[in-house]
Amino acid sequence: MMNFNIMSQAQPIFTKTKLYGLDPDLDYCDESTGQIYGGDELMEAGYYDSVMKRDFTSEVKYLIAL
Repeated sequence: MMNFNIMSQAQPIFTKTKLYGLDPDLDYCDESTGQIYGGDELMEAGYYDSVMKRDFTSEVKYLIAL
């Protein structure tokens, strides 16, 4: 999953990204944090995007199916 930010805001809002096409019965591990999420959770509730505090910033999240 890729997120990017062109211009930062003084008071950013929290956003969520809902993922589609995952297996709802599998768990997924965020490779950078080790946090485990359910496939159904990622598809229905979504994943909170990181607040990026600098201009022209991007990040890549790798989710591994367990």
